[in-house]
Amino acid sequence: MDLRPLDLLPGNDGGALTSASQCPAIPATITPDGQYVQASLELFFTVNGVAVQPADGGAFHVLFQNYAGLYAVCGYPKGT
Repeated sequence: MDLRPLDLLPGNDGGALTSASQCPAIPATITPDGQYVQASLELFFTVNGVAVQPADGGAFHVLFQNYAGLYAVCGYPKGT
């Protein structure tokens, strides 16, 4: 499954964002080394009416990351 449409950290064709209106609308954090912005997503799938989940019945955890410098217009890197 292509997760790109679900990416919480939109980009600008691989380049830096140029307007604050392009910034992620979700909470994002900076990695401890200050190099990346990251956001997590929890999800599960339903296939033919049957939930596809981890064995514990929870959700899959997806971590999206991108270079912090691309999000400078959004105020990242914050806290570095």
